[in-house]
Amino acid sequence: MLKKLKNFKDYTAEGELVVDHEDYKIWDNTDLENFTISNVILKAGKKTYSHSHPFNDEIYIFHSGQGHMIISRVTSSGKTEETKLDVEAGSIIPVNGTYEHQTFNTGDTKLHFTMIYDNIGKPTGNEDIGDGDEEYTGE
Repeated sequence: MLKKLKNFKDYTAEGELVVDHEDYKIWDNTDLENFTISNVILKAGKKTYSHSHPFNDEIYIFHSGQGHMIISRVTSSGKTEETKLDVEAGSIIPVNGTYEHQTFNTGDTKLHFTMIYDNIGKPTGNEDIGDGDEEYTGE
């Protein structure tokens, strides 16, 4: 169960450790039926991997540290458009999940942030989601 937020800087979703990478750790709290709350600690000078996902948009909320996010999308003309957003404690970044995105810690301390995303349409691993070219209908 989530605890009452005492201090924005020290917030944690208190979930299960799901990624234990040498550069970052991610804990997922799945107490809610329709949303996952992930607590992320990114080491100084490190970055997450660049990725996109067809099923979920995300909200990034930064608690401490400093860095930036790179968000890339391909326009209707086929050109790649890249946006760099500086982040620090208090930054909130909404991310369209279909856009390629990556987080960088440019500081000398950990970058602590929370990701919130919906579980609607999240693959269970039992279905064939194709090669990514099909339109997702939520079924």
